[in-house]
Amino acid sequence: MKKLFLILALALPFSLQAQLTTNTPENFAQSAMAFFTSFNTNLPANSTFQLWTGTANVNNDRMYAEFGLSFHPSFMSPATNQYFGVDAIFRNDVLLGSLAQVQGGLSYHIIHVDLDLAPQIHFGYDYHNAFAYVAPGLSLSKMLTENTYTRISLELPVNFKGAGQMTPTYGLSVGAKF
Repeated sequence: MKKLFLILALALPFSLQAQLTTNTPENFAQSAMAFFTSFNTNLPANSTFQLWTGTANVNNDRMYAEFGLSFHPSFMSPATNQYFGVDAIFRNDVLLGSLAQVQGGLSYHIIHVDLDLAPQIHFGYDYHNAFAYVAPGLSLSKMLTENTYTRISLELPVNFKGAGQMTPTYGLSVGAKF
């Protein structure tokens, strides 16, 4: 019995020390903020051509597969870390398997190291509901490697037809830059 107490007395400080040095895990918001506020200066975000694929949540009830491309001609660069882009976005309805929306428009890219912030204005057509709309929005891209990136986007579509309630469109995608 004395040996058991001796072993417990020697082991107790080590077990308490292990519990004191345990770090609590970050929540999602802290992880996302750390990802978008850390910069890798070896990964420039400038490019001439981008393409991406991902998902888009449209009107809070439909999930669309999204494919997009953007072209950035060199004559449309007003400054070193800024440029205009010509965009095209195609959204396919995952459940119906048909083309649901087509968009085209302009974006203005502001580069900070490996981040690409792009306010945009797109005009589109919704094939399921048969109406045209304009979708001002914002996208944020973060470089993963020299040619790949992640992209989150938010659009606030306005229906030209005037019928029906349009809600924000959220997108999450991965892409490549050339």
